[in-house]
Amino acid sequence: MEPNLIQGTVLHTCSDIRVAAAMSGGELLRTKVIREVLETEETYVGKLRCLNDVFVQPILTKKWSVTKFPGTAIFLANAENLCVFHDKFLADLRDTVSETGHIGRLFLKYSGLFKLYHPYARIYEVVMPIFRESKDAACVAFLKEAAESVGETMESLAITPIQRIPRYVLLFRELGKNTSPDHPDYQSITQAEIALEDAAILVNEAIAARIHLEEISALEKRFAGNVQLVSVGRKLVKSQTLEKVMRSCTRPYLFLLFNDILLYCEETSSGLKLHRSFELAVTSVSEISDSKSGKQPGFLLKSQEKKISVLCPTEADKDEWISKIKAYKSEYKLKTGGAHTPKHVSSSGKPSFRFSQAEETECVICGSTFGLMNRRNHCSRWSASWLGFFSLEQ
Repeated sequence: MEPNLIQGTVLHTCSDIRVAAAMSGGELLRTKVIREVLETEETYVGKLRCLNDVFVQPILTKKWSVTKFPGTAIFLANAENLCVFHDKFLADLRDTVSETGHIGRLFLKYSGLFKLYHPYARIYEVVMPIFRESKDAACVAFLKEAAESVGETMESLAITPIQRIPRYVLLFRELGKNTSPDHPDYQSITQAEIALEDAAILVNEAIAARIHLEEISALEKRFAGNVQLVSVGRKLVKSQTLEKVMRSCTRPYLFLLFNDILLYCEETSSGLKLHRSFELAVTSVSEISDSKSGKQPGFLLKSQEKKISVLCPTEADKDEWISKIKAYKSEYKLKTGGAHTPKHVSSSGKPSFRFSQAEETECVICGSTFGLMNRRNHCSRWSASWLGFFSLEQ
């Protein structure tokens, strides 16, 4: 059993003082970490309850444009589930701290449920921008009034679960450092730390996926015409202005390497003009000979439809382009088991990603009305939000 010092930072009895005097520096630090785990959990659960009671439950009864988006229902359900889980977890944590102090065993017992954070983080990254940018007057008024009543916004409360997992990891690292290997809870602490680190990796991947989506959406807006770059799982890997070898000269183009395609485009007064795209799965890359490059470093791209020579400013640039193209081609083949699904980058006005929501008449984010002259796929915010939602099932 852990000393009563865990129950508070102030020593009230002679017995407590004798126990503290007998404890080593490591034991004192271990006790302090356990106390911090409990105190921060109490604060965290308070925020989850506030999120659930003040925002989630009332929103479940509303019929705003943002609530028509299916991702909203998933987000609200996930937030509610986290609140229920941590209410139970906090009660068990309090009992464990007061009885044995073996919190490693408790965290290990619940380690499977920490996987709830991955779907929560993914849907959070999709749904919160929809609430943030909503033009629905009733929604905006409710969020403002609710935030004023509790002194915190919905977004500031909703992000706490994403911040909590990394905090667990840091606390358990410190707990492991200050727990003797012969302590009965040591093995459980080590295993729980690994489980928490795995959960943190999944949360970070969800955040990164949203960042990639926003980056590609911003890049897409730079193109003249209706070029569709946004695609499930796609991320921008490298971009650089390189020289494409023509018949009698070279011409600069902006080359964009994604994890599944490579394309090159031209800067014009109206924006970027797409010239051609290469699917990495069916594209080979190799160094070009000195006779073709004039001793300037470069590489050759070859697909079934097209072959081009590209010159780079330096040897290092050439090596990086070649290595990344090969690496992401191998990664794609490994992920798909060698099967190839054509990836289209459309500039004809037809989106590369389609969905059917015929009953919706307006964008849940910007509020623009859909009609004959303003189709759903013309609204980049609508397309990006739906893409983010469907990517949850990938």
